[in-house]
Amino acid sequence: MSMYTMHECDENEWQEILPTLPDPHFLQSSEWARVKINSGWFATYKVWKSSDGSIVGGAMILEKQLNLRILPMKILIQYIPKGPLLNWNNYDLVENVLQDISDQSKNRKAIFTKMDPDIIIENQMISCSANSEIYYSEKISSQLIQAGWHFSEDQIQFQNTVWVDLEQDEEKILVNMKQKSRYNIRLAEKKGVKIRVAKVDEYPIIYNLYAETSIRDNFIIRSKNYYLELWKTFTEAGICEILVAEFEGLPIAGLVIYYFGTRAFYIYGMSSNKHRNLMSTYLIQWEAIKRAKQKGMKVYDLWGAPAKLEDTDPMWGVYRFKLGLGGSLIRTIGAWDFTSRKNLYILYQKILPKILNIFRFFGRMKTQQSID
Repeated sequence: MSMYTMHECDENEWQEILPTLPDPHFLQSSEWARVKINSGWFATYKVWKSSDGSIVGGAMILEKQLNLRILPMKILIQYIPKGPLLNWNNYDLVENVLQDISDQSKNRKAIFTKMDPDIIIENQMISCSANSEIYYSEKISSQLIQAGWHFSEDQIQFQNTVWVDLEQDEEKILVNMKQKSRYNIRLAEKKGVKIRVAKVDEYPIIYNLYAETSIRDNFIIRSKNYYLELWKTFTEAGICEILVAEFEGLPIAGLVIYYFGTRAFYIYGMSSNKHRNLMSTYLIQWEAIKRAKQKGMKVYDLWGAPAKLEDTDPMWGVYRFKLGLGGSLIRTIGAWDFTSRKNLYILYQKILPKILNIFRFFGRMKTQQSID
């Protein structure tokens, strides 16, 4: 008989349980589940209990039914963003959880279940006492493979990221920044850039800045309504805060920050094409770091780094900017997929890039129209 058993709980129970689990993440929150409902996702909440009844792990599992005309039937996909949450060094528990997730995937007839837990395999921020444990990646990879999982070609979240240690004092954080970053912070202050917290009714202005940024930097974003609902939902829950940089009363940059567990997450950054010489993006990051530290956060997660550390990577410039803020590279195990319906899974993997290309084409058009 297994030492650990899986149980289902409701949203209210999950809200109480989530903060008690190892390394809780906002992408495992019920707020995130509620936002995803409008995109056709449905959430279930699972917890694992030991023989004495104590909770030792948990996962919010998102699932979505797709009706693709290219396929002869509806298909179900599952995703566990930044989960499951458990002690990955407890190999008996890991084996149990992987088996339970695989079994429920088969029972639901999902063509695949994807997960991307924050299993850290390299942490260059060695000074921080709040570091998550660095797990023995070869052992965990072996367990995943033995349980029928494989490393995914489709990485939804960034596999790697950059952290700033907030347990240092502010002076030390500044010292650890590159000289150029410190100079640009002082320049923005000297030029009169001001940072404040945006009001909810100003979020459409923030979106317009984000749309302007996406067009300038050639990346795809979602609809205006999606972001307004997302930011409002997390703001009302006390998780999200949006900072805005102004010059002579004109909004010229924004930054969306989430506070969850012991981490502050920099998720979205945006800036105007005007007054880029004022270096407001440096000052707004410094203000975000200070606010996160004041709120008792131990880590400022700059959310994203190249999968391969090569200067040809499209993210290389952004990565250098984040390192310039005194950040350290964090590498994780990435996303893994389980499938018991291999033929459908292979077909889906071939179709997915074509679907995404269509979304990208229309996404660019809608984004441009939203700010015209």
